[in-house]
Amino acid sequence: GAGFIGAEVATAARARNLDVIVVDAAPLPLGRAVGDIGGEALAAVHRAGGVDLRLGTSITSQGHGGITLSDGTSVRPDAVIAGIGALPATHWLQGSGIAVHEPTGAVIATTTLATNLPDVWVAGDAAIVDGELGQHWVAAADQGRIAGMNAASDEPQVWSGVAFAWSHWYGHRIQYVGECRGDE
Repeated sequence: GAGFIGAEVATAARARNLDVIVVDAAPLPLGRAVGDIGGEALAAVHRAGGVDLRLGTSITSQGHGGITLSDGTSVRPDAVIAGIGALPATHWLQGSGIAVHEPTGAVIATTTLATNLPDVWVAGDAAIVDGELGQHWVAAADQGRIAGMNAASDEPQVWSGVAFAWSHWYGHRIQYVGECRGDE
């Protein structure tokens, strides 16, 4: 995957002078998060870092002879890292009465990080707040602080986080703030 985890693993491997192929079914790295212009810029960072970037491609088969990709090529990697996204592990909440967002599995929260159950708050990757998943440790830490304050106080604090993430790729610090989905 060409997301944050895949890019950070690729960066570490390239720093050790290892050959790296990054395969992602998406047409651009982090395109959903940073839009087309940002995704093109990140693809250029990968390529400048010496990575063989295979976008719009997936693994169609694997075996002792290697891995076949949907573009018809085959590769014989020494190691495979699957950085292909994550979903909240909330299946254990089934039957608890807590409201879960069906497509993602995240616990639905208000901006105070309260759930639909009294005296239950949620934060981090397990939370979907106002329809948005945080999915970065910065949001998780900030949400955890607000949820903890609200659990211990009668004066609710509101989490008003803005989408934010950062990473280090091939000697560059990659940062974004806000939503990059465009405007009608």
